[in-house]
Amino acid sequence: MSNQVPETRIRILNAALKRMESADGDTVRVSDVAKEAGVTRQTLYLYFRTRTELLIAVTLYVDELKSSDDRLAASRAAPSGVARLEAYIAAWTDYIPEIYGVARALLAMNDEEATTAS
Repeated sequence: MSNQVPETRIRILNAALKRMESADGDTVRVSDVAKEAGVTRQTLYLYFRTRTELLIAVTLYVDELKSSDDRLAASRAAPSGVARLEAYIAAWTDYIPEIYGVARALLAMNDEEATTAS
């Protein structure tokens, strides 16, 4: 079996990311993501069983796209606790503006969605 992620899944993730970044704090609807990706809702649900699962996948996808592990390399290699904390804070504060739209979309999730995500 191939380790490659299917093209359709990537299209859905990119569409969801685009919707989340432009949502301005509004709820991101599955139907809008499906339309943006050029797939049906049923197709989207083949890849992501729930809206919550989709939003979690987008969060992980963003971390991958923006190389979150690489951003934390200086923190992980720091010689002291203080240096590590300073490097971590610097990495995080640089990252926040880049993920702000996604964060707002996640915050717009209702309590029921958020609790079923765990």
